[in-house]
Amino acid sequence: MYLLSLLVLLFSLISVKNNFELSKTSQKRFSIVIAFRNEEANLKTLLTSLETLHYPEALFEVVLVNDHSTDASIEIIKQFTSFNKTTKLLHLPEAKSGKKAAIHLGIQHAQFEFILTTDADCLVHQDWLNTYNAYLQENDVAAVIGGVAISKTNRFLEKFQYYDFMALQAVTFAMAKLGQPILCNAANFCYQKKVFHQLDGFVGNENLASGDDVFLLQKMRKAKLKIGYVLQQENLVLTRAETTTKTFIQQRKRWFYKTKQISSVSQKFLSLLLLSTNFSLLFLMIFNFFSTAYFTLFIACLLIKISIDFFLTFELAKKMKLPFCVTDFLIANLFYPVGIVYFFGYLLNSKFTWKQRTYL
Repeated sequence: MYLLSLLVLLFSLISVKNNFELSKTSQKRFSIVIAFRNEEANLKTLLTSLETLHYPEALFEVVLVNDHSTDASIEIIKQFTSFNKTTKLLHLPEAKSGKKAAIHLGIQHAQFEFILTTDADCLVHQDWLNTYNAYLQENDVAAVIGGVAISKTNRFLEKFQYYDFMALQAVTFAMAKLGQPILCNAANFCYQKKVFHQLDGFVGNENLASGDDVFLLQKMRKAKLKIGYVLQQENLVLTRAETTTKTFIQQRKRWFYKTKQISSVSQKFLSLLLLSTNFSLLFLMIFNFFSTAYFTLFIACLLIKISIDFFLTFELAKKMKLPFCVTDFLIANLFYPVGIVYFFGYLLNSKFTWKQRTYL
């Protein structure tokens, strides 16, 4: 079942178009909404990349929304906005908190018809807006899913996240191509402002810590709205990996908590398939310590899994023009069955910390 499912995803991903020409005429107008909380270490990089966007200043704005930061984030932004007139800074009132509330406030103050979200720890390409403009000129859609990748480093934990996230993106675009978009990432997500209001935005899940991306996507699917995607290097947004095991576990607990609330049958099926496959591989590996009768079966299953994972991930890397090291991929993939079961134990405890706040 795992092999068949991933083969379907692989052929779907192969058929994804990723070489459309950028439009020479800028027509669409974008409000880039960014919620932030205590991001002094990342904001300069983000703001510098936004400053290099190749798009007419009259056709876009940057709306930064402060979610009660206590560090130097505000000072950094004020220095930037003093000479950048396309950027505005908003502050959440005391009675409101959280990323969804911040994004909602940003959208309320957005003046343009397309909302484009990214995160404070991201880096955008100079042609980011041009890719969306070109796609939206040719496609009448409610939303567009963009690509996200983790900046590659030399540490094992970050390499693991690099290839793991790449596999997640492969599933994202393969399912979108199949007409069943089940995933998207708020670090690179574009949608019509009027659609956000028509669907009542985050109403119904506003109390959940995250999910400002997939819950909105789920609402769009239920409303049978058309959802597009752009898989192209110029559209790619880079984000940072978690640097410690503790923060990595907290991130995955947050994702797991979010996934539990999603009603998509396709996503639940793929999640259960992934978990059961890795559990099975781990059990086969353990059984080998007691009997060699399972050795051949274990090696065969492992090779099949690694092979299909390799082709799926490599195809995504090729389309995004991302670095791909076979050795690093193999090491990360061999660790995956042990890692996913190990982290699953932590995930059973739903308590997690995010942005200096604790959620249950």
